[in-house]
Order: sequence, then structure tokens, then C-alpha cells
Amino acid sequence: MKNDHNIPLMTQVAKGDANAFRSLSYNLNANMFGMCLRLMNGNRAMAEDAYQDALIKLWQTAPSWKPLAPVSVWAGRIVWSVCMDIHRKQKSARHIGMDAIENYADDHESAFETLAQKDEHHILLQHLNTLPKRQQHALLLTYFHENKRRDVAAIMKLSEKAVEHLVARGLENLRATMKKPDLDLQKDSQSRRMSL
Repeated sequence: MKNDHNIPLMTQVAKGDANAFRSLSYNLNANMFGMCLRLMNGNRAMAEDAYQDALIKLWQTAPSWKPLAPVSVWAGRIVWSVCMDIHRKQKSARHIGMDAIENYADDHESAFETLAQKDEHHILLQHLNTLPKRQQHALLLTYFHENKRRDVAAIMKLSEKAVEHLVARGLENLRATMKKPDLDLQKDSQSRRMSL
């Protein structure tokens, strides 16, 4: 946290400095919008709305900010909260974020390898969607959004130990579901290959 270059900006934002807020929002833009996009299932319009709401909430709650964690964790918690509120209102929180994640191959891979990798990734995400919501969230934030365990705990408002258990149970359940042959997943996979 000592290396968090956003702390001085956030300190100024907490005092109502609009210029500091513009700089801070610029610094956090990619992470905040990326998380909105994932949590809004890849729906760009909804992600943009959620991102704007999160920026407004960041500005409004800035005076209560305390430098206990990196600013990105504070912003991530706000994004999480805003997106969960939107999903609660729409009553569609079952598949948060899983459909939004895409796998992009390196430039050196062949087209066949890229298609095979995307197909495997799609199947993995379908299996992730079968997990309980909190396990999905913990795995998404840990592995797909590449947050540290303590940051995931702060975002989900859980202890690190609780996140550790959610991730462990999620991985265990994911392994179990992937061992079961699922005709619907295989059919969907085959139809995706045919359409490509």
C-alpha cells in the first residue's frame, strides 16, 4: 500500500478536489470499467451505466475513505456494490460476470489453437455458472480479475479465511462438475464450433 500512487489523489478527493477526482478516475478507469463489464455479463451499456454510478458513489463516499487498503480495493468495493444493486433490482444475479470473460490468444498461436482454446474457455465458464453465486464471485475475482485474496475479501466484505474457503469449495465443485459428462454443454460446444 505504500506504493499506491493513488493515495495522495484520494486524500485530495476526500477533501472535495474535483481536479484530483478527474485524475483518480483516469487512473482507475480500466480496472473499474473492466470489473463493471464482467459483473454486468458483458453488456456494455449496462457496464457503462454501472461505471458512471460507481464514479458518482466514489465521489460521494470519498469523505469517509480511510487509507486502510489500496484505493483500487476501495473502488473495487464500490463497483461491486453498484453492480450487485443493479442485479438485485433486475433479479438476475445468477450468472454474474461469467459470460463476460473472453480468452484472447497470443499472436503466435494458430487459428485452430485459438478456436480450441476459446471453446475450452467457454465450457469452463459454463461449468462455473453452475456453482453457487458466492463461489462464482470468489473465483471470478481471484482468478479472472486477478485480485489478491485480501482484496477479494475487502470487495466481498468477507474475511480472508472465508474467501479462502469459498475459493477452495468453488474449485472442488468445479472439478466435480467438469468430471460429469454434460450433453447440453457438449452440444453447445459443437454448435459453437459449427457456427465458427
